[in-house]
Amino acid sequence: IDNKKIYTGRIFSLEKETLSIDNQIIEMDLIQHPGAVVILPLTDHNSFLLVKQYRHAIGSYCLEFPAGTLETNEEVLTCAQREIQEEVGYNGKSWKELGFLHTTPGFCNEKIWGFLTYDLYPSKLPQDDEEDIEVIDIPIPKLIKMVEDQELTDSKTISFLYKYLLSNN
Repeated sequence: IDNKKIYTGRIFSLEKETLSIDNQIIEMDLIQHPGAVVILPLTDHNSFLLVKQYRHAIGSYCLEFPAGTLETNEEVLTCAQREIQEEVGYNGKSWKELGFLHTTPGFCNEKIWGFLTYDLYPSKLPQDDEEDIEVIDIPIPKLIKMVEDQELTDSKTISFLYKYLLSNN
């Protein structure tokens, strides 16, 4: 019935939508997001490169696969290749798409694509101004244990690690 933009920020916008469902008027708050990518950089010694960075929303450091938001009209693979260079200082010669997922479909339209990359080589781009990132090399068995022990709690990292493990069995 109606759509009002409440807020527009650097990464997302917030809208209030008024709907008529089964003759009932319902208001919903929705976050509109441009989409994102997550990259699984696989090393030659069967480990992944992850990033540790402070996440103000949770008030602590978070260990996660490198990731980033799509720029306007940017292809997902182009975004993935840019983000891995910005966040870990590498690029990959080989890339495989692992599909996508919806991060929080109850209130947000964010869609995030996952990519496995390997045959890594140094290729650095400047980090975003607000990023203070430490790159950590973690063997796959240790990464799985970290998920089990709730040392690794980032949902996109866990989801795409799972997709990777399923695709390699």
